[in-house]
Amino acid sequence: TMWVFQNSSNNIYHVHFHKLLKAILETDHLPSLRAILSKYKFLASLINHYTDEKKDRDLHVYVLLFCNMFRIAAQERDKNHYLPGFLRSHPLYQSFEPTLLQQTQVMMKPPVKPFPMGKCHPVVSPCGVVNPFNISKRSGLNSGSTYAQLLGFTEDKKPVVVAEKQEETAKEPQKGPQGGGGGKKKGKKKKKGKKK
Repeated sequence: TMWVFQNSSNNIYHVHFHKLLKAILETDHLPSLRAILSKYKFLASLINHYTDEKKDRDLHVYVLLFCNMFRIAAQERDKNHYLPGFLRSHPLYQSFEPTLLQQTQVMMKPPVKPFPMGKCHPVVSPCGVVNPFNISKRSGLNSGSTYAQLLGFTEDKKPVVVAEKQEETAKEPQKGPQGGGGGKKKGKKKKKGKKK
């Protein structure tokens, strides 16, 4: 994650890092998410870079992009999930969120026109793969908004979470038609023939 700051002017690297982060959020890969946020303190580094006037401003648009990805991803998860809990208990992020929303709103006015396929537009998303005709027009910057959809947070790309009941069902032994544990039918007892 430190390469993001060491190569703050390298947009090519930022595009690749964005794809990596997007994949982690889409698959809800908790070990990677915990490593980025808790171990390497990536979110704190982003905010400190943005608020430090001595740091270059080349990375600012990507700081807003990455922070918004964490913010919207947290909104799409249960409140007991690691990500929303992490953001709630992060004083630096909580103090930065109003600035994040304000600056993002400024960037989206006037409405940003999607770039042609394959081009980059860091204000919206460096992917350049969102089809504007499949996006509903919803105001705001939260989950379900047009902005969230432009970042790739669409209904068909919500994080894959396996339900606990499904896991428990998979572990239980399958019951047979008679309700027995193994489902084996009891064989009929052979009738003993009469002795002559």
